[in-house]
Amino acid sequence: MREPLLYAEMGAEAALYSEEFAIDAGAPARAEHLAAMKRPLAGDRELAPHLHRYKLDWGRQAARPTGLEAWAERAIEVFWRQLDEETAAFARESVPTWQEQERFNLEEFTERLDGCFAGREALIGEAIEFLFGAGVQGAEAGTQAWCVTAENGAGKSAFFARVYETVRRRIGATI
Repeated sequence: MREPLLYAEMGAEAALYSEEFAIDAGAPARAEHLAAMKRPLAGDRELAPHLHRYKLDWGRQAARPTGLEAWAERAIEVFWRQLDEETAAFARESVPTWQEQERFNLEEFTERLDGCFAGREALIGEAIEFLFGAGVQGAEAGTQAWCVTAENGAGKSAFFARVYETVRRRIGATI
C-alpha cells in the first residue's frame, strides 16, 4: 500500500493521485470505498504478512511521483523471497515412487468422482458383499472377478470410486 504523497506540495495535481483531493461529485464515495477496501487487509492474519507499504516522492519539476524504480525493485525482491519460501518445502520432498504416485492418482480420481455418484445403492451393496462376503473361499479364493459393463458415460468410473471409497472407509486405510 502506498503511503500518502506530499499532497500539500502537489497543488492541483493532487486530485489525480488521491480521491480525497478530487473535486467531482463521485470522489467522496470513491475515497470511502477505497478506505473500506484497505481497512480489513491489515487485520487479516493470512494477508497481513504480504502487505507491504511503500513511499513515493513528488517530483516538482516533472509534476509526477518519483521513486517507482525503488518500489519495483523492492516488489521483485519480496516476490522472489516469498516464492522461494513457498517452494522450499516442495523442493526438499523426495520424488515419490511409482507406487506412491499411482496411489495418489487413484485417491485423487476416486475423491473427485465419488461426489458425482448417486443411487444404485443395491449394486454398491452387491459389490461390497462380493468383496467382503463369504461367497469366495477355499480353492476358488482369488480366482473370481466382479465386472461392471455399461455404455460410455453411464457412470462406471463413479461407481468404482464409490465402491473404492466405501471399502477404504470400512478397512480404515488406503487400499
